[in-house]
Formats: sequence, structure tokens, C-alpha cells
Amino acid sequence: MDFRVFLKKGNVQKYGFGISLSRFVWLLSFCLIGSVSPCLSVDAAPKSSESSKTSPASKSSTGSKSRVAKSFKGLQYVQDTESFGLFEVWFSPSAIRVSSTSNRYILATSAPDWNVRIWRQDRKEACECTLDQFLKGDPFFTNRLSYASDLRQPLSMKRAVNKGDKLLVYKYPAIEAVSGAGLFISDRVDGSGLKAGEKLYPELICFDVGELPGLKVLYKLFNIAPQPGLPISAFVTKASGRQGSLINCEFRNREFSFDQSAVEIPAGYKRVPLHKRLFFTKGQGDALSEFYEGGL
Repeated sequence: MDFRVFLKKGNVQKYGFGISLSRFVWLLSFCLIGSVSPCLSVDAAPKSSESSKTSPASKSSTGSKSRVAKSFKGLQYVQDTESFGLFEVWFSPSAIRVSSTSNRYILATSAPDWNVRIWRQDRKEACECTLDQFLKGDPFFTNRLSYASDLRQPLSMKRAVNKGDKLLVYKYPAIEAVSGAGLFISDRVDGSGLKAGEKLYPELICFDVGELPGLKVLYKLFNIAPQPGLPISAFVTKASGRQGSLINCEFRNREFSFDQSAVEIPAGYKRVPLHKRLFFTKGQGDALSEFYEGGL
């Protein structure tokens, strides 16, 4: 079943999208490990009592011992992105944790300071920086290969409600499809059924959760200009009406709980500066260095 987004009379009928789009699949296939997950409607998320589970606690760093133990409650969902792989997101109004299935790093931030913490279990490396430092950096250079990077200034925003979920629906100016992997522009149809120069009409679907500082971390991951709301899904529509996904979302748990230790750097990790390599496995970093000026 194709769970696409249809807007009728101001109401979002369902969440999810059709086929996935990519500008440079040939490059990313060398570097990123991931799979396209099926799109589910939000109401498919579990709501039974057994779905309200607490995440496993982990040993946090020494610096976190002085902090008051907290418990967060919110959403657990998986997002499949066009150019940066698969993410598992734990969201609450006071804390956000993102696990990259494709690149195997964990990124977390929490109130009140919203400092950003990144760590890798494979190399036992970690970094902590201010939110401002993280936003000014350019660690996710591959996300510039996505059509989502063209989502800068929305043309309009519409509020909608779907089965109790308050949504913000952003529409953006049309963008042009790129054919030939961005190297050889041609009049041929690419693997996604797009011709060079074909007009695409992007939309972004967000949960209306207000303007939380930590949300900027998620927009940074997707290379989308920050807007009010929790970014859930994004897609483009062709003039023919056919849709393609930029961000797919599958909800796992609507009553998910996790504690402070889940957003803290584990003890014993080597502290390193904020750097692009922190967001890639060794193999991914070595492969991308061949395409990145000055190395990675």
C-alpha cells in the first residue's frame, strides 16, 4: 500500500511517501550503508501499554553525575533520508537523541543548555560542543546532495490536524530535477523517472511542538532551513502528480521513555574535536576522501 500525503480541504489524510529520490546515488552507494524502510501512517504507531518502554540505561560520563537524573517521555521513530542514511530518533520537548544506523554515530542534546554531544561506539570517540558551534560547522557535507537542501524559505505554511496530531505543512518554491548524476545533463529519464530540468514541488510536514532550540539539530542533519515544528517527513510532487520522498518516517512508539544517561557521552570515551570524520565509519571516510577536496 502506498502511504502518500494528500492534502484535501486543509486536512492531511495520511503520512508517508512513494519512491525515494536521489541526486547522486552512484556516489553514496559506495559510502553509505542503509535501506529504504516502508512508509507507515502515524496512526500505525503502537499505542498499547506494552509500547511504553524505557530505553536501556547506559553508563554516562563523570561530568554528568552532578546533573539531576531526569526521565524524558515522547516519540520514537525512524527516518530514512535521501542522502544521509537511516536515523532512529528519540524526541521529547527536553531532549533529543539521534542514532545513525547507516553511519553508526549517536548525537544527543538536552535542555537547559542544549549542548550537542556526539559519540561513536566503534572507535570510542566523543565530542561535546555548544549548539551554536554545531550549527556553524559543516560535518554533514553529503546532505548537500539531497533535494532537501533546496528547502530554504517556504512559500506558505498551513496548519492541519490528523487524528489528533497537530501539523504544520510547509510548501516551498519549485526546484529543478538534476539528471545524469549532476555530471552529464541529458534529456534522458533517470532512475527515479525524472528528466533534467523537470519541476519538482517540495513540501515539509512537521509536528507542531513549538520552537525548541534542540530542533535545529534535526534541521542541520537534513540541511533544511529551520522552521517551527518537529520535521517528520518531506517529499516532492511532479507536475503529473507523482510523488517522491526526501524524508520517510516510520513511527515505532508514541509513549517512549528514556533517561538522562541516554543523552550523555559514555564514560571512557576519547574526547576529540568536532570533525567530519566523527560522523563516518573509517571505510566511509576513506571512500569519501577521494571525492572531497583536501581529504576528509
